[in-house]
Amino acid sequence: RIFHPIDVMPVFDSLGNMQKDYQERKITDFIDSNTFNLIEPTQILYIEKGKLRSYILWVAPKIAVKTSTGIYLGFADYFNTCFNYKYNFKPLPKDKVIFLCQTRRIIKTDSIDRQDMLKELYGRNLVETLWPSIMSGKMDIYSIYPDKKVLPPDLNSFMFTNETLPIPVFDTSGSIASFKNYTSPLSPRIFNQVEITQNWYYDQTRNIVFNNIPQIILYCKRYVEGQVENETKPVLKIVFK
Repeated sequence: RIFHPIDVMPVFDSLGNMQKDYQERKITDFIDSNTFNLIEPTQILYIEKGKLRSYILWVAPKIAVKTSTGIYLGFADYFNTCFNYKYNFKPLPKDKVIFLCQTRRIIKTDSIDRQDMLKELYGRNLVETLWPSIMSGKMDIYSIYPDKKVLPPDLNSFMFTNETLPIPVFDTSGSIASFKNYTSPLSPRIFNQVEITQNWYYDQTRNIVFNNIPQIILYCKRYVEGQVENETKPVLKIVFK
């Protein structure tokens, strides 16, 4: 996603007139990039054996499109390449593999754009689908605040909400001796954003782009001193073994 040609972005005033100094504003000012080309991968995210995977079908170098008068319209696919016909592609030991970069992308689980979703996960969002594997101990779990490893049995709603119920404790005569606070099991529905980390590689021998997902970070709105925070913040990091 980090390759784009150098070009200029015309700037218009409220009347639709092109400003004369538009050449000073580069397209590079609007695209977070360290190189000079833009490539768009066609990707399918899927879950296999409780782990989040990625399948890159092909990639498309982009080219800037302008009118005959020089007005920039946007990017379009130049051509498609790096076709991959195996969803679980793995390079052979003899292949020449080049590390490209690491990217991080945030997906909102409650409002995934249609262009980012080919098939729904049977009425569950991404976190809900991964949750049984997370709670089974197949992945390492770390809390963000504080930064420490957490075991699945220690996860409960009190970590992120103030929803506790007083449960009476009875003595041998059946009288209430005391109360014990009870917190319900942590529900994956409280997480409304997922940050996906991906390491990208290029198999030069087979002309295939692929990546792996080492971890994801779950976001939610926490309760602090009895008040819910306004901003969604990272709370749990899930590391795939």
